[in-house]
Amino acid sequence: MPKVSSITEKLRVTQLEQKIEDLTTLVSTSQYAARVSASPTNALPTPSTSCCVSDHPTDSNGPNDQTASASSANKVSTGHAPITTTSSLQQLFILNIPAVLEEKLMSDFRTAMAQHFPFVVIPPELTTAILRRDSPFLFLACITVAANAETTAQGYLANKFLNHLSEHMLFRCEKSLDLLQGILVFMYCPHIMPLLHLSQSLVVDLGLNRPPSTDPGHVMFIMDCVAIIHGKNIHRARQTTAELRAFLGWHYLTSAFSSWFKRIDPPPFNQHVQDCCDRLLMEAQFPSDAQAVQLVRLHCITHRYFHHLSNKPRIPVGSLARCIENDIDGFMESLAVKRSADGMPSNTTECSSVRTPADHRTDYLRFHTLSAKISLYESLLQVEADEPLDKAEAMFHCMDCIDELMVEMCRQPSRSYPNLPVTWWFGIVHAIALLGKLSFRQARAWDLDRVRVKLPFITIVDRLVDRLRSVVLLEEAQDGSSTPIATRFQFYGEKLALCKLWYEAKINAEKGGDSRVGTNVGAGDEVSDTAAAFQPDLASLEGLFEGLDNSMWQDFIFDMNIVPQVGV
Repeated sequence: MPKVSSITEKLRVTQLEQKIEDLTTLVSTSQYAARVSASPTNALPTPSTSCCVSDHPTDSNGPNDQTASASSANKVSTGHAPITTTSSLQQLFILNIPAVLEEKLMSDFRTAMAQHFPFVVIPPELTTAILRRDSPFLFLACITVAANAETTAQGYLANKFLNHLSEHMLFRCEKSLDLLQGILVFMYCPHIMPLLHLSQSLVVDLGLNRPPSTDPGHVMFIMDCVAIIHGKNIHRARQTTAELRAFLGWHYLTSAFSSWFKRIDPPPFNQHVQDCCDRLLMEAQFPSDAQAVQLVRLHCITHRYFHHLSNKPRIPVGSLARCIENDIDGFMESLAVKRSADGMPSNTTECSSVRTPADHRTDYLRFHTLSAKISLYESLLQVEADEPLDKAEAMFHCMDCIDELMVEMCRQPSRSYPNLPVTWWFGIVHAIALLGKLSFRQARAWDLDRVRVKLPFITIVDRLVDRLRSVVLLEEAQDGSSTPIATRFQFYGEKLALCKLWYEAKINAEKGGDSRVGTNVGAGDEVSDTAAAFQPDLASLEGLFEGLDNSMWQDFIFDMNIVPQVGV
């Protein structure tokens, strides 16, 4: 075919650019016309940098409304999309659900889910109507995660959530605390990886990852050049406590996911993070603020070890294991001391008739402390030192932690399982996967027969499957028929039971003539054998991940096998 000349190509590009500009102008003009015709009393304004949950709510009914409208009209005439259009928000948040249901979902979120994530606090005096008006994105996230009893309604609300996120953050380049808080809450749902990146960009754009400027003559470097040109103040005020919680929430979630998914880099625990923790404790507006700080400081411990191990230290494995034990046990003792100082009992059981929010916070901290300890013990497998006895002892301590984690999980009331956040389930899946790895690990001084008797893989899986079935029975007993929650947990139990098939297939292959498994091999074989110890048997795992959201599960086994790069 003849080659097209460069002049023709440039002309074609110019025509396409002109068409795009025409379409942009047309869309912006139509949105502006809809905004003018809309009634202001029915609008749902979204503040550009803060929401009502923060300490300094923005008044959207001030005398500058006409000036703001004129500014929006000027932006339309120049081809820029308006920053916020109340008409589009009003149309977007027509949820087609009754107000009574909205109140019920918000009540369910406050009572059953809010205690699992202390980084976004909704004050008790803040009504549903006020939250819906001033923080619509956070409101939508709350009722979405609370609608777990109705999968159809939850899917509908999730689509609304993602549509709003794509329109206002990706297309309009908006950034607000309302968006960040909504994303953090929505991470209950399995859209973790994309939302984690979006939340990081919001943290940077809002300047939450650095202390505010105190020098009035200091000009900060800000990437938002368009906002500066239109007169935005480049000097940030003192961060509110709501902003501190949101920043620490992003820091905690990123750190937690990095301990399970090896390809996610944990954020640094620098002086700014420490200052945010200290100030949040000093303010102490809500009891959950202490829990939020403790979670961040827990992952500060794990980050310190991960960073140290990535540099291939020459410290004996036994010394590292003892340091991990002392640091984590000291952290757990500090939690017990604080709980005793507050006049609360140190232990709770499932048979307790009343479980207070403090009980939930303690369970949450203990669970994640055990999960962090398991991740730290697992990291010792990377150490290349030829110390098989010390490694074996550390892995046996790791198995004790896995057993405690499963006990903690099974101790939770069956009625609370549908409301547990995704961080609980990732901790459980990570522990089961690591136990499967240890059950077939090939190394010197590693007695597989003793390992399989000490903590049988089948027993652990059966224990968790029984708990999932108890949720199914509880739901069916309450409603007299199968419910969406019962169906979902029945599905989870069936998928988890497939792990037993994988284990049995590995055992059968072992008995069929693989003489290397269960025998002592050279130290040089450990690195390669450990990396391949949990490779999935495609025949026995066929259909394991079918029906589950790929964004959550597709790379989990792969992440369990890869070894982090040095210096990452």
